[in-house]
Amino acid sequence: MSKSLNSIDNIVKEFFRSFDNRENRVPNYDLFANCFVEGCVIGNRTDSGVSIWSIEEFWQPREELLINGRLTEFHEWETESDTSIFNGIACRQSTYQKEGVLDGVPFTGGGTKMFQLVLTQDAWRVVYLLWEDRE
Repeated sequence: MSKSLNSIDNIVKEFFRSFDNRENRVPNYDLFANCFVEGCVIGNRTDSGVSIWSIEEFWQPREELLINGRLTEFHEWETESDTSIFNGIACRQSTYQKEGVLDGVPFTGGGTKMFQLVLTQDAWRVVYLLWEDRE
C-alpha cells in the first residue's frame, strides 16, 4: 500500500507543479495531461453552481492566463491530504494553498480538491477531480 500511496503522492505533486510559473517557468500541459485518464472530468463547485470541463477545456484558459503576464509567480501546493485506497481505485481529499500576482496585485487563497484515481496498467491516474475554493 505504501508504494501505491507514494505513486498517488507523486501524481498529485505533478498536478500542482504543472501550473507553476514562478521564476519564468512555463506551464506544462504534458505534465498536467499525464495525471489523467482519457475522458476524465474536472469540476468546480461555487455558490452559483457547478462547472464541468474536459482536461483540454480546463487547461486552455488557465494556460493563457499563466503565460500572458496577467498571472505571475503563481503556484499551488497541497497542505494536507487523506487518501483511501481500495485495490485499484483511490480517493484523495487535498487541502491546498495558492499564491501569485494577478494583474499586478498579490493574492493568496486555498480550498479543497477531491481526486478520484484509478490504477491503470502503467500508473495511478485521475479519473475525476472536483474542487471548491474557500474565501
